[in-house]
Amino acid sequence: MKKILLFAVAVFSANAFSQIPNYDFENWTVHDDPGSTGIVVDSLESGYWESGNPLLITLPSLAPGMPKGFMYDTSYAHSGSHAVALRTGFLNGLTATGNLFSGMIDNSVAGINQVLVEVNPLAPATTGQPSTDKPVIFGGYFYYEPAPDYLYFNDQTQTADTLFGIGDSCRITCLVHKWNSTLDQRDTIGIGDFFYDQHTTGGFQPFSIPVNYMSSDAPDSISIMFLSSFGGTQFAGSPGSLLIIDSIYFDGYLSTDNQMNQNDLKVYSYENVLTIQNTSNEMLNCEILNLNGQVIESFKVGKGQNKFPMSLNGVYIVRILDKNFLPIRNQRLLFNN
Repeated sequence: MKKILLFAVAVFSANAFSQIPNYDFENWTVHDDPGSTGIVVDSLESGYWESGNPLLITLPSLAPGMPKGFMYDTSYAHSGSHAVALRTGFLNGLTATGNLFSGMIDNSVAGINQVLVEVNPLAPATTGQPSTDKPVIFGGYFYYEPAPDYLYFNDQTQTADTLFGIGDSCRITCLVHKWNSTLDQRDTIGIGDFFYDQHTTGGFQPFSIPVNYMSSDAPDSISIMFLSSFGGTQFAGSPGSLLIIDSIYFDGYLSTDNQMNQNDLKVYSYENVLTIQNTSNEMLNCEILNLNGQVIESFKVGKGQNKFPMSLNGVYIVRILDKNFLPIRNQRLLFNN
């Protein structure tokens, strides 16, 4: 894995919506390519965000017909006057996803060659920004309009094959990392992943992604990534698929001192009854959140098997907290009332 970026650590305020630089995508810069071909691309200010757009500045002929690149400014926003648009298109004749990530990209000729050698449009990307936070929820708002004709790159024959009737899907991901000095690599200790493969959203919809942790270690960096096509890193997707993102945030934080073993918990629902099996001796707390991140119910969880009849219909987030109200588990469950 690539080493953590040596950037200055961003200063985060207590306001959830200000924890991610340029979280509302209001601040933009337009860059002309040095070859004076007339191709311009958009980029987000702050030094936090990057995309594959700088590759087009180096060699605009890679993506003819996409003068603003695969990531660009749009006035169609959930809040404020701007949002970020990601559109799947063609890169040197191959399907390539619109992408945005926290990190940096090598936009030199060597970076372009890396794309071709590794058959991955994001091969020159180094994702991640310094952070010691362990967010519980990664949320925001998205608009998605998938294109119908899905293309994938056949690496064996070097040809693009078309699968008709299969729609596209977008991907939103948050990864929490810690550097492993023993193995000289960056380990992923927390994952929040979301994809949407339905028809157009018809407007902005909220997303609220629980970040699930595999370790109680303190992290040192966070990677955020948005893709307009789920398979875009393998040159797969539907040219024309459009993903728009706005008003992203982190909500809630785990304590790195919380050593409770998540194996002490079993959380599931059946016939609209929430069951929480607590094998520890600790009195826990439970919160039920809707997908907007709002707490709609809360109650105590004692030792043993706890059953809670629910009058809910749809997908909700079940958040388990310790006696000090520090989150230790987030789980999405479907309830059918």
